[in-house]
Amino acid sequence: MNRYPRQLARLLALARRAARATSVQPEPEPAPAGFATRVVALAGVGRQRYGWLATWERLCWWAAGTAVMVGLAAGLHAHRVAQPSSLEVLLTQSPDPLFP
Repeated sequence: MNRYPRQLARLLALARRAARATSVQPEPEPAPAGFATRVVALAGVGRQRYGWLATWERLCWWAAGTAVMVGLAAGLHAHRVAQPSSLEVLLTQSPDPLFP
């Protein structure tokens, strides 16, 4: 049935040997002294100046965020305003002209 018995036997033997072999990972080298300081210093240098278009875009995003916050605050305020109860509505209505 199998056309390649020798190749299959070799593959299985290699797989058995690989399973028995222990693969120990070497310890990573520690970073040299001052490495973190250099990384932080280079991150600060990487800042670029923005053009007027990028500044305008930032301003628009700030304005959109502010508009959302104002809308949420207005909605919460409107929700918290005391609504008259049904009894208060009935009592404040004008008398019925049909039944004086």
